[in-house]
Amino acid sequence: MRNNILLILFSFFIGGMLQAQPLKSVPLDMMLETAEEALDNGDAYNALEWYEKAYKEEKNKELALNIAYLNYKLRDFKRAANWYKRVLRRDDDNIYIEDRLVYGLVLKQQNDYPAAITELQRYLEFGQDEDGKEYARMALEGIELSK
Repeated sequence: MRNNILLILFSFFIGGMLQAQPLKSVPLDMMLETAEEALDNGDAYNALEWYEKAYKEEKNKELALNIAYLNYKLRDFKRAANWYKRVLRRDDDNIYIEDRLVYGLVLKQQNDYPAAITELQRYLEFGQDEDGKEYARMALEGIELSK
């Protein structure tokens, strides 16, 4: 009887210790929430960091595009181009057509004019936003003037 009581007490003790263990990693939902809060607070650098951590947990096209856009906003055009390329090279159905405008602008900033022209023309053909199309036309004119 005494052994049974000691066994029960020992089980409660071990069970309590297991529950009190800290998390080894931050859950994906918390990473995304932290990234969005950072964006809301105007802290693009921390938002980028949290989106990149989240992407390591779940390889997701939407996350990749968020990372690409934040790199663009932070003027890291090389990284932005790499992230956009990951998603858009497989986008044959133009699901992410609106992102092609920014990708074209990123390529233009890197002086990759042939690729920028291709992306901007594709945006003009399939994009829906008239303001975006006008911006793409102006970017194409800028490329032509710089040649």
